[in-house]
Amino acid sequence: KMNNAQAKAATLLEESKELTTRKEDAANQAGELTNRKDKLQESITKTETDLKSAKQELVSVRKSAKEAEAKRKTIDAELEKIHHSLRDANDERRKNAHETRLLEAISALKRYFPGVQGRLVDLCRPSQKRYNLAVTVAAGKDMDAIVVDTKQTAFDCIQHLRNNQIGSATFLPLDSLKIPDPATTERVRAQLDQDGRYRLACDVILCDDNMKQAVMYAVGNTVVCDNLDIARELCFGSPSRRGQGNNHARYKAVTIGGAVISKAGTMTGGVTSEDSSRAGRWDQREVEKMRERKNELEAERATLDSLGSGVVEEERRSSRGSHSSKIEELQSSVGNLTNRLQYAKSDLDFTKKKLVEFI
Repeated sequence: KMNNAQAKAATLLEESKELTTRKEDAANQAGELTNRKDKLQESITKTETDLKSAKQELVSVRKSAKEAEAKRKTIDAELEKIHHSLRDANDERRKNAHETRLLEAISALKRYFPGVQGRLVDLCRPSQKRYNLAVTVAAGKDMDAIVVDTKQTAFDCIQHLRNNQIGSATFLPLDSLKIPDPATTERVRAQLDQDGRYRLACDVILCDDNMKQAVMYAVGNTVVCDNLDIARELCFGSPSRRGQGNNHARYKAVTIGGAVISKAGTMTGGVTSEDSSRAGRWDQREVEKMRERKNELEAERATLDSLGSGVVEEERRSSRGSHSSKIEELQSSVGNLTNRLQYAKSDLDFTKKKLVEFI
């Protein structure tokens, strides 16, 4: 009996030790599973944050790509219009030799004498293209004169031209130009405002405020009329009032077509090739502006085509290279993060179930 009791006690002790060992193993496994659960939860939180960020960046890049494409199309459309206009304007036509020499001389004068402003024709322009010829005829040769700040500057420029045998030029010193009395100009303007067929030449010329005196010197109180009949009515009165002794020939009038009625009543009609050429210089200035705009657009287009740094040269040659590369990279990142998140959540569910078995 004693031996049986001892054997039974030994068996119970072994079972107790085994249970203790199993309990310790279960506790260890439970701890490991708990640590794994915590790490998986941290990983899931980080992956969700990264995925959200990647998706937001993908939306932003796609939006940027769409805006860039729209901008690219707008630029291409404007460039096409400019190219068409330049072809119509015979953009390849070169300035004649006289014009080139004159521009070079003025450029030299500006370098030597700070008071030189430039030619009046380059410092103002008609408010509408339809007034080009009328303004050209109204201003006459003064439109080619060089505007300077003072009489002394004009004298120094003349001496320079003479000493270097460059040629001659007319100068308009702003400090000594005699222009019509402002009160007289306002009186004429008030009279013309009553009839929409007339307008002062100075009112259809755009320029900076500091150039208005030179413009007024060139055109004075000349009136621009739509046609010769309207100009004759202004200067001589309507047919029904002619012969009544009223002196209507008190205006100098020019028509859109280039005809002139002087204050003395003389009438000049017809347009010379020189007048047409001079009137077309404002069109040439528009051509130059179009060329400048074309260069700006082409530079902007090139920037759009090479957006972003780190884009390989082959992609830079493509209009959508940088955006498409970034979109592909982000799409791949979103896919990888989505898969990682799904795996981590599945692993977490499994870990939680295993953990329940040891609790």
